[in-house]
Amino acid sequence: MSKLLKKLFYTYYKDIDAGKLLPRDFKRREIGVMLWDKRGMVRHKGFLEKSELSNFIITNAPRHFYHSASLYKSPWIDNMAHKGYYGCDLVFDIDCDHIDTPCKEKHDLWKCKQCGLEGNGLHPKVCPECNHAVFESKGWLCDTCLEKSKSETKKLVEDFLNYDFGIPLDQLHIIFSGHRGYHVHVLNDAFRQLSSESRRELCDFITGTGISLPQIGLNVGSKMINGFTLDDTGWRERIVKYLLHAVQDIKKGKNSLGFEKILVTCISHNAEVLMERIVNKKRNWTLEKVAMGNWTKIIHQLISEARCEIDVPVTIDTHRLIRAPHSLHGRTGFKVVPLAWDELDDFDPFSDPIVFKGKEVMFSTTQRVKEIRIGEEIYGPFEENTQVKIPLETAVFLACKGVGVLS
Repeated sequence: MSKLLKKLFYTYYKDIDAGKLLPRDFKRREIGVMLWDKRGMVRHKGFLEKSELSNFIITNAPRHFYHSASLYKSPWIDNMAHKGYYGCDLVFDIDCDHIDTPCKEKHDLWKCKQCGLEGNGLHPKVCPECNHAVFESKGWLCDTCLEKSKSETKKLVEDFLNYDFGIPLDQLHIIFSGHRGYHVHVLNDAFRQLSSESRRELCDFITGTGISLPQIGLNVGSKMINGFTLDDTGWRERIVKYLLHAVQDIKKGKNSLGFEKILVTCISHNAEVLMERIVNKKRNWTLEKVAMGNWTKIIHQLISEARCEIDVPVTIDTHRLIRAPHSLHGRTGFKVVPLAWDELDDFDPFSDPIVFKGKEVMFSTTQRVKEIRIGEEIYGPFEENTQVKIPLETAVFLACKGVGVLS
């Protein structure tokens, strides 16, 4: 499998303009790759000439190709303390693998390594058949997963980076990772000097971590509850906006934010009063038969919906390697695609990143294969140890996912 895939990757890297693979300030970036025939990452590489980097990539045809988010005086030195750290780009990663979507119960698989019992979704703590706790997990992809990644990326950019932090859209570089989500790079040098602790504080704000309602100004008196208005800023304003959406939603008989039944009743019975107070920017949130306990549940549900699902360790790690734009992802065969903001809505992650297209080939499955859309067509499901004739792009995707071999 790896020989044929490596040959395809070699052809891609041989033909691509090497300039497309160069990160900004590439002479100051550490380069890392994962190869087809070796475990682990080969890193601490540095290149001063475009031709040197191009030759390195063509020669190795790597399965994964990364560059550092950080800038160094000597990126090729393998001791972090001696690299000469200049600073690190502010980078965010949104990955559907870290987002709880209902579709995972349909397409993710687990297998007990002891007895072979299989199941869907998240594996149990212990196997119900043999009581062992070692499992093999296989995550999958679908339109629901990737659409959620896209919506979270839009939320990050629009609601937080642009609206709250004031970063212009043309300073935000969006990249499809080639697999399960998107990266957002802040192209503003002022953010490069942020410490890991400062980056964590940004992440805590974006993820709504540790929000204390009294600390952000929810004032509870003996008989009065004073809340927030649309004139507020930050999380206070965001909570009001999501509350307005929830009221409008419930008035239409919907519950898209997933409130408990008792909370739906609380909002429904007070919908007109809440609408009037929100629109007229009144802080009085005192409602008949709605105790503070229910208000707290409502607000925490709003925070849960308004927060953004980012992979925090990626942002706070100032020595992180990130995928290079226009490289290939070794678990899909898809291209890592840079996107302008106005291209994100129409971007199709199961079609637009396809690189290898060709006639149908024979593919032999080594595992059960769930249904997958590649381009405009649906393929699968396929049983284990089955031979199927499928287009090259689909065979490459499945081979990269490790569920079979090209034959």
